[in-house]
Parts: sequence; structure tokens; C-alpha cells
Amino acid sequence: MDEEKQNGHCAVAGEAGELIRGVTPGENPSDVRSGGMASRFSGAGWVSGVLNGVRCGIRLTFFRCVTAGDLAATPASFAALALFDLFLHVALSCARVGMDGQFSFQYLPHAIIHLPLFLFAGFWVARLACQDDLALTLSTACLATGIPIDLLAELFSTLQESGWLRTESYAPDFDHFYPFFGWWALATLIALFRLTGVPRLRRYAVMAIFSVTVLLPLWNIPRGDLWSENNNESTSANSMDSGREETLYRQPELLDNALARFRPGRKGVEDLYFIGFAGYGGQDVFRKELEVIDRLLRDRFDTAGRSLLLVNNPDTLLKYPIATATSLERSLKRVGQVMDRDEDILLLYLTSHGSEDNHLSAELWPLTLHDIDPPSLRRMLDDSGVRWRIIVVSACYSGAFVDALRDDNTLVMTASDATSSSFGCSNDSDFTWFGKALFDDELRRTYSFTTAFGRASLSIAAREKKEGQEPSHPRIFEGRNIGIRLKKLEERLELLQHKLRTPRESGGATVNHNKDRQKGERS
Repeated sequence: MDEEKQNGHCAVAGEAGELIRGVTPGENPSDVRSGGMASRFSGAGWVSGVLNGVRCGIRLTFFRCVTAGDLAATPASFAALALFDLFLHVALSCARVGMDGQFSFQYLPHAIIHLPLFLFAGFWVARLACQDDLALTLSTACLATGIPIDLLAELFSTLQESGWLRTESYAPDFDHFYPFFGWWALATLIALFRLTGVPRLRRYAVMAIFSVTVLLPLWNIPRGDLWSENNNESTSANSMDSGREETLYRQPELLDNALARFRPGRKGVEDLYFIGFAGYGGQDVFRKELEVIDRLLRDRFDTAGRSLLLVNNPDTLLKYPIATATSLERSLKRVGQVMDRDEDILLLYLTSHGSEDNHLSAELWPLTLHDIDPPSLRRMLDDSGVRWRIIVVSACYSGAFVDALRDDNTLVMTASDATSSSFGCSNDSDFTWFGKALFDDELRRTYSFTTAFGRASLSIAAREKKEGQEPSHPRIFEGRNIGIRLKKLEERLELLQHKLRTPRESGGATVNHNKDRQKGERS
């Protein structure tokens, strides 16, 4: 008896759904959906299938009614629409980067993961509605709705970057991904309700299925750009190898070799050791600024043989050790072992995205990495035995690191306070605003970190005001003992630069002086 009731309910639900979709009860829905298209869906039929899908997607995007017959869903039409969606994604990425970029194979799984999710969701929603023949139609609706919304999101982003559209005045931290994602989710859900014609109570079940099988996975798996900047031949090779097994096993060797190259501290010389940490692998800006800063410190601050870069970026997996909590802790311990703890100073620069819960992002897909938080960083530094420290954190909400890391022997500088955002974390930038102002501008003119910070803070404030951004409020703390040590470092570096300039001015033996300097470094 229960089975008969269930079958009766499914039959009623099926008839109701067909009436809502404009299908006569008893008529084969697949005939209406295909409209005879399946038999001739080849060649030009693929083009018409794509155009039909886009047309229906536009109507669904603006919450207009679309019937199953309008969508005319067939396996061929779904495949054509999926290929068009992939092509559109590559074209938009290419428009942003330029034709001299390269195809990013590592993001291909990200770019197509939505297709099996849509098919899976369509199957289960159709089963819930007792209309199994609607499965492909529902999947096609999910896909079609996303295409015009992707185009609108790209247009919005372009208008923002060109300055035609300003959002900072009412939403300083506005990220257009979230409202557009919400728009697509709402439009797709309404389309599913209308196409299935399920009663009100069953709509909650449809929402649950759609949320679990589609929304949650897509929220947690960002769709990386399939076309990215082509940096050079070596990084292209690294990108091609990023998914290979040997890349994973090469990482311990890269870190071990980098740690072994640290030169020991020289007695009577205030040496500066540098560790750079670029935590977020989804954007190139953090890697780019770290490489420029490393060259600057080698040239002006005598860190050759005493620097190490930890970088999360798919293009440098065979060049640098990746930036993880483990690699950072090992690097700090190694510096503590080779440096003269009474004289030498560590400069640690961490650049990445920051969160409101005061975590610094460490991310490199598909690895699962631990973020860096202020207490764990303090523990690493204390365990390393490094006495004199300069800690610079360039990230949103990074001010929380100041209170956690402050002591008499430490200088801490952050790009913002604990409740504010910092700026410049875009893929087309070579520097974050803070990194640019502090290192690339000011530390090219002075050896004083505190002086450079003061000037950088003023220039950042002026830039934020000019571009309509909320103030980031960079923070600084200088321990009462570290100032004396930093002053000695400044004096040594100024004297070193004076000695390097003197032979050029007098026409003297520059070569002999450089040989003497190299001999001193080897000792």
C-alpha cells in the first residue's frame, strides 16, 4: 500500500512538473526537450546548441521562466555548452594577461570540476522530483546560468580596474566574487524549482542537495586562471612539472641544499640574515616582490650567502623550497645555528594574505598547509635561538603580530593594524603597497629600518587617500635593545658602501678590493 501511495505521489508530481514546464501530461518530455534537435545535432547544430544554451542562460540569470523544451538538453548540447564555457574561461584569462602568456595546466581540474558536480546534482534533484528524465536538463540549467554571470563579473572587474567604477567609498574590502556567486546560486535554485515543479516543502530538500553537491565544493575550490603570465623558460618548465611526483620528492632536497648554503657569522661583523616567506601560491605578486627584495638586500645589505626564499608558487616548485610552517621552522633553526647570536641580526619578511582571525595564509594547491599565526611564529623564533630580530609582515590584519612578537631585542613592522586591510595583493602587481614603499622605495635610500618605515607609512597613507582606500594604519614596535644593534649594522653598511665607492672615484684597484672582500666572506 505504501509503495502504491509513493508511486501515486511521484505520478502526481511528474504531471504537475510537466504542466509547469509546458508539457502535456502523457507526452514524452524528451521529445519536447529535444524538439527534433538530437537527430540533426552535428556541425552547425553544435553552434545552435551553444547559442540556445546562452540565450536560456541569460533568461535564467534574470529570473525569467525557461521550460525544458526551451533548454532542449541532450548529451551533445551539454558537451557543446561545456566546451564553450571552457573556451570562454581561457579567453577571459587571456584578455587579462595578454597573448604572451601560457596555458596553466595545473588549474585545468579546477576549471572543469563544476561539470561532474552539475551532472551529479541534476541526477539527484531529478530523482527527488520523481522525474529522472529531467536530470540532464537540470544540469544544463546550472551550466547555462553561469555563463552570462561569468561575463558580467568580468565586465565588473574590468570597470573596477580601469577606474570607471569605484566601490571603495561604501565597501573598502569589496570582493565581487561573493555577490556574483550568490547571484548565480539564487538564479540556479529558482530555475531548479521551476523546472521540477516540486511542492514548497520539497524545495528545502532541493536546496540541501544543491548546497552539498555544488555550492560547498565550488566555494572551497577556486577556479584558477587557465592562462597566466609567461615569466621565463625555467618557470615554464616548473609549471609543467608542478603536478609530477618527482617535484614532490625534490622539495626536501631543495630545502636541505638551501639551508646548507648559509654562511656562518663572522666574528666582529654585524651580519644580516634574510628569510623571505611568500605564503599564498594563487597569485604571483608575493613571489615577485620577494625576488626583488632579495636582490636589494644582497646588493645593499650584504646578505649574499645569508639569504633564503620560501615561496609558494606553481611556477617555482623546482627553484625554491615551498613556504610552509615546517620549512620556516627549519630555516629559523638553521639560522640560529650558523649565525653569531651576539652580533648578527635576522630579517624575516612574511608576505601573503591575512585573515580577520589573524592568520597568515600558506596555500599551494593541492597541498593542505597550516597557516602561520602570531603565537606559533613566536614559538618558532624563541626555539630557534635567534636573539636579534627584524620581523616584517605584509598582509591584511597583520597588526596582531606586533603584540605577539614584541620584546626588547625585536623590531616588528606590519602593513596594517589588527583590524584593517592592506593593499596591492593583485595578480598584475609586482609589489604589495607596503612592500613597495618600505623596501623598493625607502630602503634603497637608507640603511635605517625605522626611518624607512616612517617614510613608507607617510607615502602609503597618501596613496590610500588618493585612491579612495580606507587607511591601513601600518604598525611598528622597536624593543629598547635592538636599536643599538641596528645602529651598528647601519654604520657597517655605510662604511662598506663608502669603501666600494672610493676605488671608483680614485681610479684605484677595485679588483683587488673586491678580492679582499670575497676572501673575508669566505673566512
